[in-house]
Amino acid sequence: MGKFSSGKMRPLLVKLHSEWDRRVILSNCHKLANAPSDLRKIFIVADMSLDERRRNTVKRLHDRAVRENKIVQLSSGSLTVDGVLTYTVKDGHVYKSDSEVVSDTNNDG
Repeated sequence: MGKFSSGKMRPLLVKLHSEWDRRVILSNCHKLANAPSDLRKIFIVADMSLDERRRNTVKRLHDRAVRENKIVQLSSGSLTVDGVLTYTVKDGHVYKSDSEVVSDTNNDG
């Protein structure tokens, strides 16, 4: 996946035939930590749906704002920081321009 660049590793998307195969692979991926040094750069993660990625992003943004002592409100999948709507699970990032709210409908990842 992605554009080729000499000397850089790119992600590889693997499609499996069954949920069982997925579980077997994910339950054994910790064994890569004990692999020879040339294989330690390899890691395996499960793909998430757009909704899961956005929920994780809301949590990450919420935690960061709390660490920075900002006023944070989280309700119904909408994150408001210092009185400004910044992110929703439905629409992703929310940007303000002059007098309108523009949402980011791109895939978050």
